Amino acid sequence: MSTPRIYYLDHLRIGSILLVLIFHNARFFDRFGYWDLKAGSTSLPLSLLVIFVFPWIMPLIFAVSGAAAGLSLQKRSAAVYIQDRIKRLIVPYLFVSLTFNFIQGYIVSLKRGFYQGDFLHFLPWFVERRPLSLTFSAIGMYGLHLWFLVDLFIFSLLAIPLFRALDAAKIRENAFLRKILDLVVRFPSLCLALAGIIIQMTLHARYADFAGFADVLFWLVFFIYGFVFIRSKRIREKLRRLRALHAITGLLCCGYFALMHQRGFVLGWLSNPDHSFGFLSFQAVMALNGVVWALYLLSLAEHFLNRDTTWRQYANEAVLPFYCIHQTMVFISAYFLIDLPINPELHFALLTVVSLILTLSAYELVIKRIGILRLGFGMSSKPKTNKT
Repeated sequence: MSTPRIYYLDHLRIGSILLVLIFHNARFFDRFGYWDLKAGSTSLPLSLLVIFVFPWIMPLIFAVSGAAAGLSLQKRSAAVYIQDRIKRLIVPYLFVSLTFNFIQGYIVSLKRGFYQGDFLHFLPWFVERRPLSLTFSAIGMYGLHLWFLVDLFIFSLLAIPLFRALDAAKIRENAFLRKILDLVVRFPSLCLALAGIIIQMTLHARYADFAGFADVLFWLVFFIYGFVFIRSKRIREKLRRLRALHAITGLLCCGYFALMHQRGFVLGWLSNPDHSFGFLSFQAVMALNGVVWALYLLSLAEHFLNRDTTWRQYANEAVLPFYCIHQTMVFISAYFLIDLPINPELHFALLTVVSLILTLSAYELVIKRIGILRLGFGMSSKPKTNKT
């Protein structure tokens, strides 16, 4: 008997990737640095939007991915599962990294004065300055935002033995695993929060790069938790009862971030990570904030979004190519519009709308309709036919 589709996971995945596009446009106007281009003026509301979304958006996406991986392994053999992961994750990473992502590199290099010349001569110039290495951070040198696909592929491979070890029959045979799972079921928020806080407080000062070792380990915990969440009705019921507490805790964390930002601490902590009490406290609250909002949104979506729609069917096929090209379209929009002398919030809205239109147009008019491009973006060679 086939497993019924869990629609709220699709809705969360689609909504999260759309939010990533909004987040990336807000980065042009925040006060935190760490973005390839910046507008001439900054915005406090957009800075607060960035620091609100940043702690939980990737944990939520990895939790959804872990739940989906667990469901996929139920229906497929390990060999078929790995083949599907290569097609859906590694092929798009390589294809987009060697095509579209050079456009972003070219735009940034021109706008920041690093390079002057045509695009063809830019390619060898760019490659020469990006030495390859086998580190998590280096994955982003060519892949840029597509580091996510490589990390997800690694997690997916780890999922095969790990998720099978967490199978109900195996847990009954293993007293240690049974005790661990019982703790997670009894304290589903506390266990995840403690794991995240310990990882970030102990490792982030040393591995401070975004998507470095500390972040990858943090996200792996959410990936595993997503599998446990989708398999345990008791956990989902408990999280439903804790929904209000999660929202209140998340709002308190946001208040802490706003206060620390107002006092000028946040930029210093991001620029100079150390083992001071202030930095470690900041990392603990960041981790806690990621946990409570991710769990709140998972539980909320299960209650309100577990239904099918025509929009979901269309967007679920589009979401991977949308993610792959959205950042290129964001920077193409910025190349032409970033220097406009207008209000930063209006400027942000304009960039968001233009980049969204460009991304959807590229998908609908080009990628979706050409077989070789569909394969390059991890899709099937022929469009799916939706059943009414």
